[in-house]
Parts: sequence; C-alpha cells; structure tokens
Amino acid sequence: RLATHEDFAIRATSVKTLATTRDFNNIPALIYALTDPDVRIVVQARDGLRFISRKFAGFGLSDRPDGQEKRQAAQQWKDWFRSIRPDADFLN
Repeated sequence: RLATHEDFAIRATSVKTLATTRDFNNIPALIYALTDPDVRIVVQARDGLRFISRKFAGFGLSDRPDGQEKRQAAQQWKDWFRSIRPDADFLN
C-alpha cells in the first residue's frame, strides 16, 4: 500500500524496505514500483527484484529507463513471477 503513496519519501522508504526483506510476497509491489515516475524508486525496485529473485542480471533495466523500458521490464518480471507463482496478483 505504501509503495503506491503519493508522497515520494513514503514510496522510497517503502520500496527500500521491501527490497531488502527477501520475501517473495513483496515482489508484486516491487514490480509495480518499476513504473514509478521517479527514477530513484525504479532503480531501488529493480535492485530489490534482482536481490530477492537471485536473477542478478535482471531484465536489462538501465539506470535511466524511459517509460517503454519500464513497462517492458515490469512485464518481464511479471512473466517470470507467474512462472513461479501462477496465481500471483499484481498491483495496477
């Protein structure tokens, strides 16, 4: 819920916390955060997904992604997560 908050500081703190927990239940929120308008949150979410999943190369999301790159990475992470948890629900 906090990953979708309108305040940047709250979103940033939430994503940073979720990214360090190693809890697969946090992956949908981190995937959602990949589409955040602030690049710092996007990078934190990307790094958290790489850490939790142990897919250290991730899906090629750069440090300064554009909208298309963010959407593409989010979709690739969703596809990957559905391969592990087919019943996964994602934030919109």
